[in-house]
Amino acid sequence: GSVRRVGASGRAWVACELTSIERLLAAVRQRSHRQLHALFAGHVYVGRVDSSYVLLQHLTKLYVVHIGAVSRAFFYQQALRRWGNLGALRLSTPAPIEQLCLLALATPQSGWREADGDRATLARKAAGLLVEKSEMLSEYLSLEIDGEGRLVSLPQLVDGYVPPLNGLPTFVHRLVHQVDWTSEQPCFDGLATQLAALYRVDHVGAPP
Repeated sequence: GSVRRVGASGRAWVACELTSIERLLAAVRQRSHRQLHALFAGHVYVGRVDSSYVLLQHLTKLYVVHIGAVSRAFFYQQALRRWGNLGALRLSTPAPIEQLCLLALATPQSGWREADGDRATLARKAAGLLVEKSEMLSEYLSLEIDGEGRLVSLPQLVDGYVPPLNGLPTFVHRLVHQVDWTSEQPCFDGLATQLAALYRVDHVGAPP
């Protein structure tokens, strides 16, 4: 399916005062590396090394950078910094959460075993959890799930960029199974982490 961009409900920017987000951003700052910060703030793009690496220049030095790792860290930070202020990418065709979960469970990466129970039942329960959390997901992340259990929109983490939609089944599966929904800060950290995994750029196209 395709997506179209809509604004953040016409709202002015609202400063996020959630302690959990402030703490997560503080942890990002504590982990930051001064030289890396300078590199990305003042680099010149030199070119593509291969599908996974690019070459950047900063001052007199050249750096080989893994685009997947860097983009994942970038999108994680974007989710936290724009928490509650994100525009939406509206899916042209809403995607049923239960069906996405079934698709994810059919892949070896899900780790599903027969002892875990019937896949249809697991998918239905997973969809039910996300529908239950839909109000919070919509308010903070513009990730909207309608009353019929369909994914309607995703957050616009960067203007003009649409994540690979073939990653949606794995994304919703991980939202259910790899996010701690019992405690606010771990939950927000998990949501930002899974968004970053969906939005990350894994391949750099060859020059024309």
